Amino acid sequence: RNKIIELRNSIIQDNRPIRVCGLAGCGKTRLVLEVFQKNGDLNYHEMNEQIIYHDYDGALSGDISKQLAELKDINQSKIFVADNCSLDNHRKLAKLFNNTRIKLISINSITNFEETNGATLLIEDNVTFEIFENIIKNKYASMPVQEIINQFENNLDKFIPLIEAGINEADFTKPAIDLITS
Repeated sequence: RNKIIELRNSIIQDNRPIRVCGLAGCGKTRLVLEVFQKNGDLNYHEMNEQIIYHDYDGALSGDISKQLAELKDINQSKIFVADNCSLDNHRKLAKLFNNTRIKLISINSITNFEETNGATLLIEDNVTFEIFENIIKNKYASMPVQEIINQFENNLDKFIPLIEAGINEADFTKPAIDLITS
């Protein structure tokens, strides 16, 4: 929970742009998204209304400069999460949102730890276990954390869709393969 708490505190206490970097697949995006879940210290409903998410790798619309300019002009209190955001794009966004009410959180992968890529928060370890643990403790409080993690073989990609589908604690009496395939 240390990285989740560290990121939450940065969002609450610091007005500067936040840059989350780490090796590919270490859980950076899930960590950022987990910060905004109901269990956090942030006002869930207020924060949920404020979040705008954009994935530069998965974007279908190409250039979003017009939408960003409109967002800046409106100047509402928003949190812009830019996933797969290069350092160059991070700098452009930081400059665009400077002196506005828009908080920037950018996420990007690095290939080694000498290349911090302007990171505010550097994820040096795989935070998957920390994220698993956080979700289970808050969503399935009476369940043994390690047992659930073992059941899903530390694979967050198998676990997240089940949460989104609304599985409850009683469902965990079934084998993981039954939950995944049903």
